[in-house]
Amino acid sequence: MQRSICTSLTLCLFIFILLPSCITTNYYTARTLKKGEKKIVAGADNLVWMTEEEGFIKKQLAFSPSLGIAAGLPHRFEAGIRAFFPYLFEANVRYQLSPRIFRWFDMSVNLHSGILFDENFKDYSEPYFKYGFTISKEIRSIQPYFSYYLNKNFMIHGESEEFPGYSVFTFGIALPIFEGDMLFPEFNYLVNQWGGKDFITFGIGLRASLKGRKTKK
Repeated sequence: MQRSICTSLTLCLFIFILLPSCITTNYYTARTLKKGEKKIVAGADNLVWMTEEEGFIKKQLAFSPSLGIAAGLPHRFEAGIRAFFPYLFEANVRYQLSPRIFRWFDMSVNLHSGILFDENFKDYSEPYFKYGFTISKEIRSIQPYFSYYLNKNFMIHGESEEFPGYSVFTFGIALPIFEGDMLFPEFNYLVNQWGGKDFITFGIGLRASLKGRKTKK
Protein backbone atom coordinates (compact mmCIF):
# COMPACT_ATOMS: atom_id res chain seq x y z
CA MET A 1 0.00 0.00 0.00
CA GLN A 2 2.73 2.46 1.01
CA ARG A 3 4.82 1.48 -2.02
CA SER A 4 1.82 2.14 -4.31
CA ILE A 5 1.29 5.61 -2.79
CA CYS A 6 4.99 6.48 -3.14
CA THR A 7 4.97 5.36 -6.77
CA SER A 8 1.92 7.51 -7.53
CA LEU A 9 3.48 10.55 -5.84
CA THR A 10 6.75 10.12 -7.72
CA LEU A 11 4.91 9.84 -11.06
CA CYS A 12 2.81 12.95 -10.36
CA LEU A 13 5.86 15.01 -9.35
CA PHE A 14 7.75 13.85 -12.45
CA ILE A 15 4.87 14.94 -14.69
CA PHE A 16 4.55 18.30 -12.91
CA ILE A 17 8.23 19.11 -13.43
CA LEU A 18 8.18 18.39 -17.17
CA LEU A 19 4.98 19.98 -18.43
CA PRO A 20 4.04 23.59 -19.32
CA SER A 21 0.46 24.84 -18.89
CA CYS A 22 -2.57 27.16 -19.50
CA ILE A 23 -5.39 28.97 -17.60
CA THR A 24 -8.96 27.80 -16.85
CA THR A 25 -11.33 27.58 -13.87
CA ASN A 26 -11.64 24.41 -11.78
CA TYR A 27 -14.83 23.92 -9.72
CA TYR A 28 -13.69 21.08 -7.50
CA THR A 29 -12.36 20.55 -3.99
CA ALA A 30 -9.54 18.18 -3.05
CA ARG A 31 -12.06 15.34 -2.68
CA THR A 32 -12.24 13.24 -5.81
CA LEU A 33 -15.40 11.42 -6.81
CA LYS A 34 -15.92 7.86 -5.64
CA LYS A 35 -15.58 5.01 -8.12
CA GLY A 36 -18.58 5.00 -10.48
CA GLU A 37 -19.86 8.40 -9.35
CA LYS A 38 -20.52 10.93 -12.14
CA LYS A 39 -21.16 14.68 -12.11
CA ILE A 40 -22.19 17.24 -14.70
CA VAL A 41 -19.91 20.28 -14.40
CA ALA A 42 -21.28 23.62 -15.66
CA GLY A 43 -20.09 27.17 -15.16
CA ALA A 44 -20.04 30.83 -16.08
CA ASP A 45 -16.35 31.60 -16.53
CA ASN A 46 -14.48 34.92 -16.58
CA LEU A 47 -11.54 33.46 -18.52
CA VAL A 48 -8.19 34.89 -19.58
CA TRP A 49 -7.48 34.42 -23.28
CA MET A 50 -4.41 34.89 -25.44
CA THR A 51 -4.70 37.46 -28.23
CA GLU A 52 -2.67 37.51 -31.44
CA GLU A 53 -1.61 41.13 -30.91
CA GLU A 54 2.02 41.05 -29.75
CA GLY A 55 1.34 38.13 -27.44
CA PHE A 56 -0.68 40.04 -24.85
CA ILE A 57 -3.01 38.24 -22.48
CA LYS A 58 -6.38 39.81 -21.71
CA LYS A 59 -9.96 39.08 -20.76
CA GLN A 60 -11.57 38.76 -24.15
CA LEU A 61 -15.04 37.77 -22.92
CA ALA A 62 -16.73 38.97 -19.74
CA PHE A 63 -18.28 35.54 -19.10
CA SER A 64 -18.49 32.42 -21.23
CA PRO A 65 -20.40 29.21 -20.50
CA SER A 66 -18.72 25.88 -19.88
CA LEU A 67 -20.09 22.34 -19.72
CA GLY A 68 -18.52 18.98 -19.00
CA ILE A 69 -18.61 15.74 -17.05
CA ALA A 70 -16.46 14.23 -14.29
CA ALA A 71 -16.29 10.57 -13.24
CA GLY A 72 -14.79 8.77 -10.26
CA LEU A 73 -12.21 6.05 -10.96
CA PRO A 74 -10.60 3.36 -8.76
CA HIS A 75 -7.89 4.23 -6.22
CA ARG A 76 -9.16 7.81 -5.58
CA PHE A 77 -8.60 8.96 -9.17
CA GLU A 78 -11.03 11.20 -11.06
CA ALA A 79 -11.18 12.15 -14.75
CA GLY A 80 -13.18 14.76 -16.59
CA ILE A 81 -13.72 16.63 -19.84
CA ARG A 82 -15.05 20.15 -20.28
CA ALA A 83 -15.76 22.61 -23.11
CA PHE A 84 -15.41 26.35 -22.56
CA PHE A 85 -17.59 27.78 -25.32
CA PRO A 86 -16.92 28.62 -28.00
CA TYR A 87 -13.21 27.90 -28.52
CA LEU A 88 -11.63 25.81 -25.75
CA PHE A 89 -11.73 22.07 -24.98
CA GLU A 90 -10.03 20.57 -21.93
CA ALA A 91 -9.57 17.22 -20.15
CA ASN A 92 -8.29 16.64 -16.63
CA VAL A 93 -7.22 13.87 -14.27
CA ARG A 94 -6.91 14.19 -10.49
CA TYR A 95 -5.65 12.01 -7.66
CA GLN A 96 -6.64 12.43 -4.01
CA LEU A 97 -3.47 12.05 -1.94
CA SER A 98 -5.21 11.96 1.45
CA PRO A 99 -7.09 8.75 2.37
CA ARG A 100 -10.88 9.00 2.52
CA ILE A 101 -10.79 8.38 6.29
CA PHE A 102 -8.38 11.28 6.94
CA ARG A 103 -10.44 13.95 8.74
CA TRP A 104 -8.11 16.94 9.11
CA PHE A 105 -8.06 18.03 5.47
CA ASP A 106 -8.18 16.69 1.90
CA MET A 107 -5.43 17.11 -0.70
CA SER A 108 -5.30 16.28 -4.41
CA VAL A 109 -2.88 16.72 -7.30
CA ASN A 110 -4.44 17.86 -10.59
CA LEU A 111 -3.44 17.88 -14.24
CA HIS A 112 -5.38 19.67 -17.00
CA SER A 113 -4.67 19.56 -20.74
CA GLY A 114 -6.51 21.00 -23.73
CA ILE A 115 -6.48 22.92 -26.99
CA LEU A 116 -7.75 26.33 -28.09
CA PHE A 117 -9.37 26.85 -31.50
CA ASP A 118 -9.25 30.11 -33.42
CA GLU A 119 -12.43 32.04 -34.25
CA ASN A 120 -13.06 30.21 -37.53
CA PHE A 121 -12.02 26.76 -36.23
CA LYS A 122 -9.41 26.61 -39.01
CA ASP A 123 -6.45 26.38 -36.67
CA TYR A 124 -5.74 25.37 -33.10
CA SER A 125 -3.11 25.72 -30.41
CA GLU A 126 -0.45 23.29 -29.35
CA PRO A 127 -1.78 21.14 -26.44
CA TYR A 128 -1.38 23.07 -23.20
CA PHE A 129 -1.01 21.74 -19.67
CA LYS A 130 -1.97 23.14 -16.27
CA TYR A 131 -0.83 21.32 -13.15
CA GLY A 132 -0.92 21.85 -9.40
CA PHE A 133 -2.55 20.81 -6.14
CA THR A 134 -5.70 21.53 -4.12
CA ILE A 135 -6.26 21.55 -0.35
CA SER A 136 -9.77 21.68 1.13
CA LYS A 137 -11.56 21.10 4.41
CA GLU A 138 -15.21 20.25 5.09
CA ILE A 139 -16.69 22.53 7.73
CA ARG A 140 -20.37 21.91 8.51
CA SER A 141 -21.15 20.64 4.99
CA ILE A 142 -19.31 23.46 3.16
CA GLN A 143 -15.80 23.05 1.76
CA PRO A 144 -13.46 26.04 1.38
CA TYR A 145 -10.54 25.19 -0.91
CA PHE A 146 -7.21 26.57 -2.07
CA SER A 147 -5.26 25.56 -5.18
CA TYR A 148 -1.90 26.42 -6.67
CA TYR A 149 -1.05 25.86 -10.35
CA LEU A 150 1.78 26.45 -12.77
CA ASN A 151 0.75 27.66 -16.22
CA LYS A 152 2.36 28.51 -19.54
CA ASN A 153 0.10 29.98 -22.19
CA PHE A 154 -0.81 28.24 -25.43
CA MET A 155 0.22 29.41 -28.88
CA ILE A 156 -1.44 28.89 -32.26
CA HIS A 157 0.33 26.72 -34.84
CA GLY A 158 2.88 28.72 -36.81
CA GLU A 159 3.44 31.25 -34.02
CA SER A 160 7.02 31.19 -32.76
CA GLU A 161 6.76 33.92 -30.14
CA GLU A 162 6.99 32.91 -26.47
CA PHE A 163 4.18 33.95 -24.14
CA PRO A 164 4.56 34.60 -20.40
CA GLY A 165 3.81 31.91 -17.85
CA TYR A 166 1.70 32.37 -14.75
CA SER A 167 1.48 31.11 -11.21
CA VAL A 168 -2.19 30.80 -10.28
CA PHE A 169 -3.64 30.97 -6.77
CA THR A 170 -7.23 29.72 -6.57
CA PHE A 171 -9.65 30.50 -3.73
CA GLY A 172 -13.14 29.03 -3.66
CA ILE A 173 -15.86 27.45 -1.58
CA ALA A 174 -18.15 24.50 -2.32
CA LEU A 175 -21.70 25.16 -1.13
CA PRO A 176 -24.33 22.38 -0.94
CA ILE A 177 -27.57 23.28 -2.72
CA PHE A 178 -29.32 19.94 -3.34
CA GLU A 179 -28.52 16.37 -2.35
CA GLY A 180 -25.20 15.62 -4.03
CA ASP A 181 -25.07 18.97 -5.86
CA MET A 182 -22.59 21.76 -5.09
CA LEU A 183 -22.21 25.42 -6.11
CA PHE A 184 -18.65 26.77 -6.56
CA PRO A 185 -17.88 30.51 -6.40
CA GLU A 186 -14.18 30.70 -7.36
CA PHE A 187 -11.49 33.39 -7.68
CA ASN A 188 -8.20 32.90 -9.53
CA TYR A 189 -5.26 35.26 -8.99
CA LEU A 190 -2.76 35.00 -11.87
CA VAL A 191 0.79 36.18 -11.18
CA ASN A 192 2.86 36.90 -14.30
CA GLN A 193 6.17 35.05 -13.97
CA TRP A 194 7.90 37.61 -16.19
CA GLY A 195 6.99 40.54 -13.94
CA GLY A 196 4.20 41.82 -16.21
CA LYS A 197 0.54 42.45 -15.53
CA ASP A 198 -1.33 40.19 -13.08
CA PHE A 199 -5.00 39.19 -13.42
CA ILE A 200 -7.95 38.23 -11.25
CA THR A 201 -10.69 36.07 -12.72
CA PHE A 202 -13.99 34.90 -11.26
CA GLY A 203 -16.34 32.07 -12.06
CA ILE A 204 -19.41 30.33 -10.67
CA GLY A 205 -19.66 26.60 -11.24
CA LEU A 206 -22.10 23.79 -10.52
CA ARG A 207 -21.45 20.10 -9.95
CA ALA A 208 -24.69 18.14 -10.29
CA SER A 209 -25.04 14.40 -9.70
CA LEU A 210 -25.81 11.98 -12.51
CA LYS A 211 -27.82 9.19 -10.92
CA GLY A 212 -28.75 6.09 -12.87
CA ARG A 213 -32.44 5.46 -13.41
CA LYS A 214 -33.87 2.17 -12.26
CA THR A 215 -35.77 0.30 -14.93
CA LYS A 216 -38.92 -1.60 -14.13
CA LYS A 217 -38.87 -5.33 -14.73
